[in-house]
Amino acid sequence: MQENVIVKFTRAWRHYNPGEYAGFDPLTAKDLVDSTAAEYHKTDDFEEGAAGVAPSTEVLTAAEKPADKSKKPVADKAP
Repeated sequence: MQENVIVKFTRAWRHYNPGEYAGFDPLTAKDLVDSTAAEYHKTDDFEEGAAGVAPSTEVLTAAEKPADKSKKPVADKAP
């Protein structure tokens, strides 16, 4: 299995925005770099926890996710 090559987008491409990172197979990554849509990722480009960069691949369970306080309870309607 081939390793993904990480690229940083320099302009919008499909659903990616400039500054976002993504991993692709080596051929796709090369095509993106050749088309100037992206540049190869440099290890010092991002730090863990930086804006737009996930701090880890940890997945939160429903109990660990913050509660959505924007939803208001629905009052029972009397018939």
